Amino acid sequence: MRKLCQALLLCWLVSISLTSCGFHLAGSTPLLPQLHVLYIKARSPYDRFNQILRRTLKAKGAIIVEHPDEAPITLAILTKTLQVRNMGVQSNNFYANQIFTLTVVYQLQDPSGYPITQPHTVISESTPQIHKTQIQGVETDEVLKNSLRHDVVQRMLDQLDSPLTLNLINKFQHASKKIAHSKTKKITKTRKKARTRTKTTTSKTSVKP
Repeated sequence: MRKLCQALLLCWLVSISLTSCGFHLAGSTPLLPQLHVLYIKARSPYDRFNQILRRTLKAKGAIIVEHPDEAPITLAILTKTLQVRNMGVQSNNFYANQIFTLTVVYQLQDPSGYPITQPHTVISESTPQIHKTQIQGVETDEVLKNSLRHDVVQRMLDQLDSPLTLNLINKFQHASKKIAHSKTKKITKTRKKARTRTKTTTSKTSVKP
């Protein structure tokens, strides 16, 4: 019974902490059509954070591929740090405070690694208050860390689904098409010149003296 009460208290404290940070349920915003096929680039692509990220994206209908060439856009996790700071015991001598902070920096890139957007930083913080008579162990810490991971993932998706991101993607894709079209025109022009020179050379060599 005591363990159940402790678990309920912890869940309540975590929910209050994350609600104050703006946390809300996944699936509340749609995924941009341009992001339906994604490659995730990260130093540890299958750690707990990236597992949650993959699972959440898939729940929104995204297809996560295993190679950058298989997707038009790469979601690059540039850095990810988790910090735990001890704040000591409150003056009322009832609760001991710790601050858990998860910071993730990400960027959208093309398959070659060229940036589509500037790096974005997402920070989620939780300050659970644990009663002095309770023991804050590994399981408690993992619950808090998972809550932070889910919060950061949702914040990332909210940013990715914004009109600003859509505008940047469209501008990048439009510029890429113009560059590709320009290159195609240059190649076609060079080939025409080469064929013209070949025909001229053939005509000269075929003329009898």
